[in-house]
Amino acid sequence: MRDSHYTRQYLKEEVLSHPHFPSLLTISDVMAKYNISQVPLKIGKEKLDAVPLPCIVQVSVQGKDFFHTLSHISDNTLAGHDEKRKEFKINKEDFLNIWTGVVLLVEKNDNSAEPGIGERIWKAKIQTLLIAGIALFALSAMGFGWNEMMGSGYGLAAAGYLLLKLSGLGISGLILWREIDKDNPLVQKFCSGGGKADCNTVLDDTNFKFADGAISPGSLAFAYFFADSLVLLTQISSFSLLPTLAWLSLATLPVVAISFYFQAFKVKKWCRLCLIVLGVLLLEMALAWTVQFYKDPIRMQELSAFVVLFIGIQLGWMYLKPILDSKDDIFYYKRNLKKLKTNPAIFESLLSRSKKISNPTEGLGIQIKNKAPKYQVIKVCSPYCGPCAKAHLELERLVEAGSIDLQIIFFPNGSMDDLHAKTISHFLAINSKGDTKVMQEALDQWYTAEKKDYAVFAEQYPMNGELVQQDEKLLAMKEWCEREGITHTPTILGNDKLL
Repeated sequence: MRDSHYTRQYLKEEVLSHPHFPSLLTISDVMAKYNISQVPLKIGKEKLDAVPLPCIVQVSVQGKDFFHTLSHISDNTLAGHDEKRKEFKINKEDFLNIWTGVVLLVEKNDNSAEPGIGERIWKAKIQTLLIAGIALFALSAMGFGWNEMMGSGYGLAAAGYLLLKLSGLGISGLILWREIDKDNPLVQKFCSGGGKADCNTVLDDTNFKFADGAISPGSLAFAYFFADSLVLLTQISSFSLLPTLAWLSLATLPVVAISFYFQAFKVKKWCRLCLIVLGVLLLEMALAWTVQFYKDPIRMQELSAFVVLFIGIQLGWMYLKPILDSKDDIFYYKRNLKKLKTNPAIFESLLSRSKKISNPTEGLGIQIKNKAPKYQVIKVCSPYCGPCAKAHLELERLVEAGSIDLQIIFFPNGSMDDLHAKTISHFLAINSKGDTKVMQEALDQWYTAEKKDYAVFAEQYPMNGELVQQDEKLLAMKEWCEREGITHTPTILGNDKLL
């Protein structure tokens, strides 16, 4: 699917919160939400060449099962992506040794997309516009003092300094991003590699982390560049600012030396992101030394602003990081909650203790049947009930999936000739024509409408005297609700027992 058909956050939440994660069922259920057809199979190794591509295969490595996607199969090699989204190319014989024979065939169609994708993309566009607006405002504000700076001979140096600060801010932000999302594709693009290149080993070393990891090289670098960038942007016309920033740059020389020594001789691995940050710091020092900013005195006003911002940003990150780290725990709790909610034994146990209806429902309301349903569901509802509308959408989804037979009994809560009763009579009249598809379309249209206008609905589904023929059915439903003690809507019953 194209990027416009899915969002990474929704996909991640659906996968990680699935009650049977990680499993082939997880993949299949999530793909079903995207309206992607799939067929799980277990086939012999001799049939691999006949498998349509792309597909998902299960492999077993050192006793652990993983799922890979295959995009190419030739006589001797296979290519695709592994569980970490890295591209691979493997010898066919080696692949057959780890393949379990399980394959998931997938096929998308023109309607394959994430549920509610339009609203999420719209929100993302609004956020992008807001960020762009803030950036434009900041650049405009900076431009008011730029002419004065250019006229002083400091303009090019200040522009170079600003470019280095923003570059360092971007890279250090990526390091922070990596601390809370190591699997992010953008982070992996910089950090992946082999041999001496290994960001994870360097950044995860506990020798340079404090306060349970809240103070780390990444957070310190981000706080430094953010504080410098903000001070520079807000006081660009101040000639006395650059000497202060120059001395701050020179003060980072011990940090650069220690970081190089630590990576080269202690860990013996190199972090590409860290090296880029160190390169930016060295360029800052070179610029400060070349233009000789350091010869002018430091002003305590700018230095104080930097210190306050630096400490504030670091404290803010110390507070924010545990919240961001806990997001995976949320998926864990959601997953366990779904395990409880979808456990058939628990459901049947609770259902067995529920009240059972004592009066038959045959001939009442509207019935929608499937060939082999797991449950018989009765919904007692009202046309003008908000929770009933929400329940209708969920039950309609189960009907479409073939999981339930649905019987809809309406609860007349007033006189037999008020608007409430007329609406119910109209539903029953549509149902009396025997076209289940039209009946379902009418219910969907009614319950999904923002404003429930009976006059508009009646024009779309005109009747010819059928409304007056529904009085007996209306009265029968009202008497049944009174005998069963139904007091609110929606009331849901499964296999004749109250949910």
